[in-house]
Amino acid sequence: MTGKPEEPEEPEKPGEPDKTVTIVVNGVDKPVPTRSELSFDDLVWLAFNEKRDNPLIVYSISYTKGASDQQDVSLGPIDTVRVVDGMIFDVDRTDRS
Repeated sequence: MTGKPEEPEEPEKPGEPDKTVTIVVNGVDKPVPTRSELSFDDLVWLAFNEKRDNPLIVYSISYTKGASDQQDVSLGPIDTVRVVDGMIFDVDRTDRS
């Protein structure tokens, strides 16, 4: 026994880019990094590929299948949500004019 002992595998790091979960945004599967937190603006971008910068457009976001403490919830413009695999987001866009 002259070899050195095997080193344990390195634990998974939060937000590793090669580790993803799949969420559903407006019916479309979207891969996101594991253990991510997404903001309201992140979800608007994932849904519509646009920034929330037009004052005449109002967005609303609701989701289901979140973590056990985050079931069937609405998300406000300053909120974030921790994503889990299989979460479903409905992002709506309404023109105020």
